[in-house]
Amino acid sequence: MKTLKRDGVSLAYELDGEGTPVLFVQGVGVLGAGQMGAAAAALFRRAGFHVRLWTRDAKKLQAVSATLAGVDAFLDERFGPSATTPGRLDLEPDLAVVALRDKQIVRQLRFLKEQIDATRSLEGDEGGQSGAR
Repeated sequence: MKTLKRDGVSLAYELDGEGTPVLFVQGVGVLGAGQMGAAAAALFRRAGFHVRLWTRDAKKLQAVSATLAGVDAFLDERFGPSATTPGRLDLEPDLAVVALRDKQIVRQLRFLKEQIDATRSLEGDEGGQSGAR
C-alpha cells in the first residue's frame, strides 16, 4: 500500500493490474440526518467505515439515534446481520469537524431525493410520457 500526502491529507492507495489507483477510504462524512442520510450512515457503518453524521438541526441530531436503530433493525430483518465488523458512527454537530477530519464530504442527499421524486412523477404519467403531444 502506498500513501499520497497533499494539503495535509493522507490517502492510502494501491495500483490495480492496469495501473489505476484504488483508494482506501477509512472515514465517511454524511451531511443530513433525514431518512436518506441516516440510511447512508447506517450502511457505511455496517460496511466497517468510521462515519461522521452531521445535520444543522440540533434536535434532529439528538433524535437520530432512534432513526438509526430503526434503519439497523430494518436491514437486519431484510438482509440479516452485517457480515463485517461494524464501524463507528459519531453524531457531529460541527460541519467543520466533518469536513476537516475526513477531507471528503460524501453526500448531500437532497439532490438525489429530488431526482427520485422527479422520476416517480414521470412514471405516474401515461407510459412515462410528459403529456406533451
